[in-house]
Amino acid sequence: METLGIADYIPPFWRCFDQFFQFPFLKENLIFLSITLLISLILPLPQASNSGENVVHSGVFFTLISWLFYLSFVLAYLAAVTIAGAEGQKKPPSLSKIWRSGGLSMFFKFLGTLWLFGFYAGMVSILFGTVLESIFYMVGALVFPAVMMLLVMEKSVITALNPSKLLMVMRSIGWPYVFLWGMMVMLVSGPGLVLELFSPFEFGGWILRIGLLVNIIFGLILFYLMGYVIYQYHYELGYMLPKQQMSELQNNSRHSNPVLIEMELLVADGKYHSAIRLLEAALRENSNQQILWEKLLVLSELTESPQNLLKMAQIYMGHLERKQQFTEIAKVIKRLLRAKNDLRLEDFASPQKVTDMLTLQQEFDLLKKLS
Repeated sequence: METLGIADYIPPFWRCFDQFFQFPFLKENLIFLSITLLISLILPLPQASNSGENVVHSGVFFTLISWLFYLSFVLAYLAAVTIAGAEGQKKPPSLSKIWRSGGLSMFFKFLGTLWLFGFYAGMVSILFGTVLESIFYMVGALVFPAVMMLLVMEKSVITALNPSKLLMVMRSIGWPYVFLWGMMVMLVSGPGLVLELFSPFEFGGWILRIGLLVNIIFGLILFYLMGYVIYQYHYELGYMLPKQQMSELQNNSRHSNPVLIEMELLVADGKYHSAIRLLEAALRENSNQQILWEKLLVLSELTESPQNLLKMAQIYMGHLERKQQFTEIAKVIKRLLRAKNDLRLEDFASPQKVTDMLTLQQEFDLLKKLS
């Protein structure tokens, strides 16, 4: 797992479980939960017909519209919670700001995402049968956290369902994505387990309202968790934090590196080449700062031509060779291969030296790709 810039000072999400599970019980969220419970008590419940036929209740349209607005309010708040988490905020969003923060539009985009996914699933079922449809739903469950994070970052339904973008999110997070997915499964199935405790009792219409409240509590945890993951991996995912948050991170970091902080601020302004020159100048003064080399390599991969990237990478490889960090050299070459598919041994200044180092690390597959 690779962390960059200020993300180096952000505690990973798997160390913040207490923060996530305490989140629903902060003052602002308790007010929100109280309001949702009160609204659910006021709204009429769907009435079942006593006759043997399915008769449409006279107030079914009003009931449907009422619950639709209720759902939009809840999902808009959850979207605002995700955005707040992505910006590194520890406090829940204000209820008065959820509409201005794009919460309502996120609700419709969320519905659009579900509709498109259902449409694709239906097409798969028609064209290939129910077996592949089941596989499609399994894949959908696997990529759900990535879909939601893309929806928050890009605010586009099409982008949120783009397979290449989804793979980018999963690859950027790395193995912790599996842990994130496991947390999602636990939080989604959690309300059902809690409601099982109430199954021996007769609550009538209350069981629906209790179920909604429990689902919202677990939803607050899940959506804040996904927002926090965006915050933790903001650099890798290309998500720019507000400058105020960048400054707060700088002030709160006991061991903050001023060069890294300044680099992130330049990146936030879109001044990528200035950030590269800053790192190069710092490395000329002290070439032993490996963290700066790693940042320089990543920034160069994003902005430089393959030729310039190769030139810079070879300087870094020389630094690693002097420190006998041959495993890191192999990682650098793998990164170069991602940026330049046609990379060959003869492109390096010393092909034989590269061959010897990769052979020493038993990177025979990598050597084969370079041959």
